Amino acid sequence: MEPSPPPHGWGRARGGSADSGPRYGDSLDGRLDLDRLDDDMTLDIVGSDDDAPLLSERIRDALERAGVLPWARRHRVVTGLAAVAVVMGLLGGGGWWTARSVPLADPRVTVTTGGNEPARLVVDPATGQVTAITQLVLLTSDEQRGTTVTSLGVVGPGLTDPQSRVIVARPQDTVTGAVTSQVDCLAPEATAAVVGAQASDYRVLIRRTSALGEVRDDSVPLTGGEEWMNDVRAACVQIAADRDLAVAQVEATPLAGSIATDVRLLVVNRASAPWRALRVSTDAGPTIVSSGPEVDLAAEGQAWVPIRLWPDNCSDPVGPLAGGVPLRATLVEDGPSAQTRAPTFTLPLAPEALDIIGGALVATCSATAPTATVLRARVSGTRSDTSAGVITMWVEVAAADAALVEVDDLAAGPGGRVSASQTPVLVSDGEAQLHLTWELPECFDVLAAGAPTLSLRLVAGDQRRPYQLELRGSSLELSLTSLCGQTVASVVR
Repeated sequence: MEPSPPPHGWGRARGGSADSGPRYGDSLDGRLDLDRLDDDMTLDIVGSDDDAPLLSERIRDALERAGVLPWARRHRVVTGLAAVAVVMGLLGGGGWWTARSVPLADPRVTVTTGGNEPARLVVDPATGQVTAITQLVLLTSDEQRGTTVTSLGVVGPGLTDPQSRVIVARPQDTVTGAVTSQVDCLAPEATAAVVGAQASDYRVLIRRTSALGEVRDDSVPLTGGEEWMNDVRAACVQIAADRDLAVAQVEATPLAGSIATDVRLLVVNRASAPWRALRVSTDAGPTIVSSGPEVDLAAEGQAWVPIRLWPDNCSDPVGPLAGGVPLRATLVEDGPSAQTRAPTFTLPLAPEALDIIGGALVATCSATAPTATVLRARVSGTRSDTSAGVITMWVEVAAADAALVEVDDLAAGPGGRVSASQTPVLVSDGEAQLHLTWELPECFDVLAAGAPTLSLRLVAGDQRRPYQLELRGSSLELSLTSLCGQTVASVVR
């Protein structure tokens, strides 16, 4: 039986003609071999650039033609070492760029005054004048890596010769040290500059040294410079008052019906600039007050300045004036701020002037001075956060010229507070019995302040004469020993 012919179209592979007969006796068993079609057919895609050489191929061909690649293949060791050197150079350059020290820019340094540690004025014991100002400060550096910061001192109006006690800070450091400047206000121009200064005018000189050795000096604000401004201003105004003003004459007149005395001071201005609105400072408290309007002192002129003295201790009636008369004045004219630029200064009085004022007080303030004797004392309160304890005392006051004894219940001072359970107290046979309470401060403050003080007034008719009496005695010493020890108790011996 003859085999049947293949289906139509089969067996004509690779261009075989129909006359050549069927060819289906291959491995595909008469099926179309598509793989062979791939071998014999070329498919061109319209618009394709696959035959164009790539950029890398063009570069390689160019290097081949130039002979670079053949040379590199012949010298592989040299080429490798060069490549390693290039890579290391790039890495080192990147590290240097990251850690490099760029030129110093504006300072990033903060200086702050030492918080609870106030500025301190240095006084020359020979003249009593301020010569310098010093304070602890905190210096914080936010400079770039490798930069050190050294403080050189504080500069500003009225200051010279800035100094610093070795303050060196590195980046991210906060260090503490002292800065000191000399106070120089002898010239009138210096006084004017200080009186017209602002807190921002006081700055800290610093020196910065970079890792590359670049050195740059700058100044930065002094945070908390208001204290320096006020202290320097007060010192310079006092120096100016000592330089320009003097008391040429004193008049004193007792005030009728009172122990007070009206005093007039003829003040001479030796400066070529005026002192305006001269008046008694409120810092004097109730003891020394103004008894008239403010006074303007013309340049190289003079004027009478009225004050009133209320003695707080008839045992020493002119004691409040021994250190001078506390005054204020306006040295600049710039509106309301002129008042804030008028610190208190003292105008000293000669011994002859104090004698004149004391003589006017003889008729009203002099009397037989009272005495106080501590009869008994005991501890009546224990230690607290602000006090070493409480002592109760029974005190006998000898007051021959008085009918009553009044105790001033004053606010607590450095030595504590002494108050009476009853006031006033009658004087019988020249004596008055007082029941007192002493609220102590801390023991160290007792040692610094000394014996407690009893403030009282002897009342005789319309007169009330003030006195300040220290309280001492063995009974009080024993009670104080139990609270603070023998060393502190010695102050009442």
